[in-house]
Amino acid sequence: MKIATFNVKNKSADLILRGKSRMYQKFTFNNDLILQANPDIIGLQEVTKSQLEDLIDLFNRKYEIYGEFRRSIGITDECCPIMVKRGIGIVKNSNSYSLSPNIYNIGERFSGSIFPRVATEVYVDDGIFTYHLTNTHVDNSLEAQRKTFKDNGPLEQILYGSGIIEPDINIQLGDFNSEISGLLKDYCARNFLTDATESLGKTYKPLNKSIDHILYSDEADITDLAIYRNSGSDHALIMADIKPKINGSIKSSVK
Repeated sequence: MKIATFNVKNKSADLILRGKSRMYQKFTFNNDLILQANPDIIGLQEVTKSQLEDLIDLFNRKYEIYGEFRRSIGITDECCPIMVKRGIGIVKNSNSYSLSPNIYNIGERFSGSIFPRVATEVYVDDGIFTYHLTNTHVDNSLEAQRKTFKDNGPLEQILYGSGIIEPDINIQLGDFNSEISGLLKDYCARNFLTDATESLGKTYKPLNKSIDHILYSDEADITDLAIYRNSGSDHALIMADIKPKINGSIKSSVK
């Protein structure tokens, strides 16, 4: 299963949101990058309403698109959609959550947090395995990250789900606004998550940091990695080919 993550926003995105056509053109570059990568599943971050409309218009025949907006005010509103390629499996369930103490109330914010960030989840059954994927954009404030990554925090609650559907593999991807260190490193260790993207280098150009991740549970392994860059976003599109393991070896999901 080729799984990708991509933050489509550029540091000049405020100009895009004000309708500047030159900057809006950058998002057509991002659409081209998605077409080039051709993932089975991709999570996008910092998607505006007009961009989501464009994604639906362009990709609706090829992908099912899931995700709700975080319902914040004005240009800070954001959707973190997950696009699932049609024909790779059945989407059994999907939800959007706030990354706040009450994850079921989208838009509820942490005290002192600038943005009430949002996460989208899907359960995809390919006929052999069930993948539970969460796409998220974690706030960059330290206090918000402390609450997001804490034991039984919102990301951990989403990771383990309601128990109604038991997945074979858990995958959390997105812009975590943190390298694998400190709070995020503790979160990964506690939940037995490995970062697929560690060897890809710095994925966010302005700060020269690796803050975009594909985290996967130890029931899986990585057989291939790819990174795509263009001028449309400050972030790289990163993609991992994730295969389930059975009895310690990689099991092909080809039916």
